[in-house]
Amino acid sequence: MKKIPLLLIVLFCNCSLLFAQNFVSVKKPGRLSKEMSKADISSGVTKLQIEGVLNSEDLSYLSSLSSLETLDLTKVYFTQENSRHPFAQTKIYLSGFPSLLNLLLPEYQNDFCIEITNQALPKLAYLKMPSNASLITTYPTGRCYFQKLELTGEVIKTWDEDEKETQMIADTLIIPELKSLSCSAARYILPLKIISQKENKRILNRWSDSFSTSLLEHIDSISVGAFWKSEIETITIPSNIKVIPNLCFYECKKLKEINLGQIEEIGQLAFAETALEKITIPASITEIGDRAFNNSQIKQIVFQGQNAPQLYYINQYNKKDYNYDATHLYYNGGGADLSYWKSSDIFIPKGSRSNFSIGIWKEIALKEEGEQSEYNLTVEKAGTLANLLTDNIKSTATSLILTGFLYDTDLKCFEECTHLRLLDLSRTFISISPETLKDQQAERQFLANYLSFIADAAKQQSKDQYNQGNSNLVKHIGEQMEAMTLKELATTLSSEKVEVDSRCWIPSNAFYKLNNLQELRLPLQLASVPGIWNKSVKTIVLPPSLKNIQRYAFSGCESLQTINIPSTVNYIGEGAFKDCKSLKSLDLSNTSVENIFSETFKGTDALYEIRFPATLKSMRSVFSQSDLINKKERVKLYFKTREIPQYFVVDSKIELHIPKGSRAGWQKSNYTKHIIEE
Repeated sequence: MKKIPLLLIVLFCNCSLLFAQNFVSVKKPGRLSKEMSKADISSGVTKLQIEGVLNSEDLSYLSSLSSLETLDLTKVYFTQENSRHPFAQTKIYLSGFPSLLNLLLPEYQNDFCIEITNQALPKLAYLKMPSNASLITTYPTGRCYFQKLELTGEVIKTWDEDEKETQMIADTLIIPELKSLSCSAARYILPLKIISQKENKRILNRWSDSFSTSLLEHIDSISVGAFWKSEIETITIPSNIKVIPNLCFYECKKLKEINLGQIEEIGQLAFAETALEKITIPASITEIGDRAFNNSQIKQIVFQGQNAPQLYYINQYNKKDYNYDATHLYYNGGGADLSYWKSSDIFIPKGSRSNFSIGIWKEIALKEEGEQSEYNLTVEKAGTLANLLTDNIKSTATSLILTGFLYDTDLKCFEECTHLRLLDLSRTFISISPETLKDQQAERQFLANYLSFIADAAKQQSKDQYNQGNSNLVKHIGEQMEAMTLKELATTLSSEKVEVDSRCWIPSNAFYKLNNLQELRLPLQLASVPGIWNKSVKTIVLPPSLKNIQRYAFSGCESLQTINIPSTVNYIGEGAFKDCKSLKSLDLSNTSVENIFSETFKGTDALYEIRFPATLKSMRSVFSQSDLINKKERVKLYFKTREIPQYFVVDSKIELHIPKGSRAGWQKSNYTKHIIEE
């Protein structure tokens, strides 16, 4: 024998108790009061079930029953005043009903509309709404609130009198089956809890901070965004819940602790914008959605399972997609981003590294329980770093602190340290290697040979043109002398050897492939910063005696947030901070920089404050026009100069802060109303 769900039995019993008495049948519209008298039902009735045909006169009588608390109209048809056709009335007006708590509407076979006027049904708590009914309200807020709202079909549409949808807010929404939620107007119903009768499921649709967390023990699943912007601080997910859906705890700014119980899946953006600093991922979890912890305070993620979960994102077809670019931690096509994994300490169980060395997990810095991941190495002789970096260090190192001497070629060894997050070179001296010198000499010889070939060809062509009468003597002599000059330059390049630079230096692009790098500390004796060009690094520590920041030095450092410019810097090249999208402020006030070149700050989306030095003389195109258009507020520029720098063009999106009493020197500015004297 098939079991009947307990929930359905309870609902059936409740309805039976409600309507066990006070039944009246009305065969002709307008006769309700008379039929009630015949049935010996007084005007003080509290529970009433009606069957038959009613009109507006009958409704008016019902609305005047001041004691009526429960009204069942499921077997009623409404008609116009003088019509006997039950389907003639398509709009039913409800007003009055001062004590009505429970209302069950007719189950018509055609569409009809219910209008609840302002001040009507002030105590209504339970509404049973059939699938073919629509709701209009003249409530000032455009909302109807119910303790329980029950739908009896798959389709429901709601709107207000201006043809805008009416929000129906309910503590509990009762539906025939889960697929009823897919109807077009279900999005206008805002229930806290959902009960599906066919599947016997209870769903938490929207969390209220007035709830007790023990409520979750009686819930089967959680809806998308259920806890969005909740004030909840700590929560334990009971074992009966298996999925944390998309956006579940999104923007829960106070959420600091969560126990995931036996969760099997974490959805997209599930814990984004929260205060979580640490989270333990149970062994039961098999899938984690894109940006699950994006922009949270997460610093530590601990995996309890021996196997790596799958990482996915929802594509444009609303389906899970596991296709990604493991090198840069970006999904192909969808633009989904998993780079936030780089900024957290991620711990895995002892002996599980081989299980995590698959797919995208090979590119993420992982720490095995009890495993060393921080190393302090001394390099006594340049060119020997490769001998010190064992296979174990390469696979486990998240932090490397080096002391000693390096060649520029040694820096390539770091590319094999795929989990490296901190690289400290401050106590190293990096010089040019014999291999690099040999390559430079070969490049010089190639250039010399090329110039010599061009000189010989030009000389011969000039001679042929002159002999054929196509060139005069003066032109011929000039071309021959140019060819001789080019030949002499080729001879000089070929005979001279590349001079060894005794200064500490780093080649451009040396750190480009360190995809997990978070902090980089440059050598103390470094005088000039080359192109760093690393997308993941957040902090760069510059040497205190730095002189020169080369062209495009930090270009493309999209994650860079912290960098202090030493007072010794006197030159910043073109495009130096281009596309530093995470940099919020920059202080150059103590430097001796004289010129700011074009594209220096192009693409710095988050940069809203820059302080310039007193030595500044010229400044070209601080921001492009497109950069300024995308700025949500004015950029604050602080100057120490008493006159506007040469070539500087002010925009309405720029707020100038200048020395007190120097306004006269800034009169060339087109937007003087945004000038503030300090």
